[in-house]
Amino acid sequence: MAAIAQQRSLRKKANATKECQNRGSSAANHRALQFKRRSMSDLQVRFAQAQQDVNALAERPDNNTMLKLYALYKQATQGDATGEQPGSFDFVRRAKFDAWSAIKGTAAEDAMQQYIDWLPPCGADSTYRQPFAPP
Repeated sequence: MAAIAQQRSLRKKANATKECQNRGSSAANHRALQFKRRSMSDLQVRFAQAQQDVNALAERPDNNTMLKLYALYKQATQGDATGEQPGSFDFVRRAKFDAWSAIKGTAAEDAMQQYIDWLPPCGADSTYRQPFAPP
């Protein structure tokens, strides 16, 4: 059993090395790529898939839901909102900033999980869940 697992591991490494060589990558780039693959958590993988599913929705969610998704995405990828609040005549930027700053202090992992939880169980092909409650 252990011999089979070791053979698979060696095959994976050999295939990854060939893939990098075919692209003309250096050994350092190869190591960086392998580290990135290993360090990306399951939550981050599901978050990346959720982003693709949201972008592929057949029906556009309402504005409040879009603002909430924007805020969760920004919180998950950049942390708390920083900078000055946009002026009151810049309605779109102001609404986005307000939505993002409303969830200030939420951990990146929690924001990712909330973003993932919003999606329907069958992915982008289904209709989306109920809209978020207005802030």
